[in-house]
This record gives sequence, C-alpha cells and structure tokens, in this order.
Amino acid sequence: MSNAYKMFSLVSLGLLSNQISHAGGCTPPNNETCENAIVLAFDQFPLDISAPLGCFNDEVDRPYFDVFFQYDCTESGDYVLDMCGSVGDTYLKVYSGGCGPFDGEIFAEGDDECPGGSPPPADPMITVALQAGTTYFFEIGSWRPDPPFAPPPNALYNFKITFGSACIADLNGDGAVGSGDMAILLGSWGLPAAADLDGNGIVGSSDLALMLGSWGPCS
Repeated sequence: MSNAYKMFSLVSLGLLSNQISHAGGCTPPNNETCENAIVLAFDQFPLDISAPLGCFNDEVDRPYFDVFFQYDCTESGDYVLDMCGSVGDTYLKVYSGGCGPFDGEIFAEGDDECPGGSPPPADPMITVALQAGTTYFFEIGSWRPDPPFAPPPNALYNFKITFGSACIADLNGDGAVGSGDMAILLGSWGLPAAADLDGNGIVGSSDLALMLGSWGPCS
C-alpha cells in the first residue's frame, strides 16, 4: 500500500477476529455487522485498508458478505470512497443517521466507477459531500452473492477514504500524478487497463490528456 496513506494495523482498526471459522472456512471479521462497525476518525484520513469481507449478508440486498465502518463526521466537505483493486465485483452503500435501510437512510451508492469500466475492475469509487455533525455508515461487500461469479466470503477488499477531490490519474497511489503514473499509462497503451482514465475501454490519447491535466500533487 502507498506511503501516501496513513497505515493502521488490522489489529488497531479491529479488523481481525478471534471468532471460530464457520462452515466453508469463513471467519466473520469483527465488523461483520452494523452493531460492530469500525469507528473511524478524521485524523485517520487518508486511510487505506485491505482486509477480508464478511461471511453473511447482514442487510437487505447488495452488497453481500458485507462489512461496516462508522464515521461521525467532524469536517464538512468532499470525501472520496474508493474500492479499486478489490477481489472481484464489489459494491458500496453509504447510510446517514443510522446503519442499514431501516435505521438510517441510503445516502449514496457506488458500483463500477473505478477507471477501466466493468469488467474489469468493477469496483466503486465515488465522491460524497459529508456534513459535520452527521453520522455515516459505510457498507462494503460483493455485488453478487454467488461465487464464482462474485467474490467469495472473506475475499480481500481494498477501501480508501480521502478528504478532498478524486485523483484518478494517481495510478501508483503515491499522492501525486507524475512520471511513475506516466510509465504505467504508456505501458498499458491500447489495452483495457486501470490507466483507462476516461472509462472508454482502452488506454489512449484522451487518457494521456487527462493525466497531463492532473499533473502534480493530488489536492
């Protein structure tokens, strides 16, 4: 994971579980349910987490094999929620006021916004305007409940939260758009890859123009 993000161990975030594995070898993470959502704070952002999904569908409909995070917002502004590079086809819901559609309200949803389109990578990346004084819950998981067509229980997900605008041209995740990102883009020329910044299915001149227009530190 990038040094541009503050690293927090899985233990300190409460992502490791001591629970006994269920049938099929799936171990429920500590944040398997709304009630045990991992509480995040503003000083942890930018945040970059890689951890296993859950074992069950804990709320209505997708995402499946879900896990939960809670954020009691203290700074109003735009937040980028990014699951790019997760295993399989993932999905994201944001609730405000409470967790789940019965205790809270669906505030936003994300599906296939990561560069490259669907498939691959079929992961969400959305920007949401959060308000200080409001509690938000992030539910992340699989788009479908039926492996092998979807990530299996305990599949590895990536979840990044940054405060500010999206920086999709930062392909190597170092917090800036520069020569390293250019090398990735040129090495993917003509291919359907993560460097497809405009989402047209292939890396080409329009993606190069977007990268040059984003050159420098991510804001």
